[in-house]
Amino acid sequence: MKGYIKRIVGAFCVSLSVAFCLQAQSQAFVNFNADWFFTESDSPDYSLTTFKPDNWQKVDLPHDWSIEHDFDQHLEGCTAFMPGGIGWYTKS
Repeated sequence: MKGYIKRIVGAFCVSLSVAFCLQAQSQAFVNFNADWFFTESDSPDYSLTTFKPDNWQKVDLPHDWSIEHDFDQHLEGCTAFMPGGIGWYTKS
């Protein structure tokens, strides 16, 4: 009787494993890093869910907006001698 129960439990575990594998294979891969929009400006409207980033720059992540500026020895080292500021990212 113990052998019979072990076989049923074993078959159940194998079936469950196969089901999880099949489900994982059927899920589509989504690249979350692609198709973002960026602006180097600030507005209270940017946090609204109805805001449309029509004139924003399309970027993929990772993205470092500060490297688009020139180095300036008169700026602070904590910003890598580049201008700091506020930038917004959004994804539609």
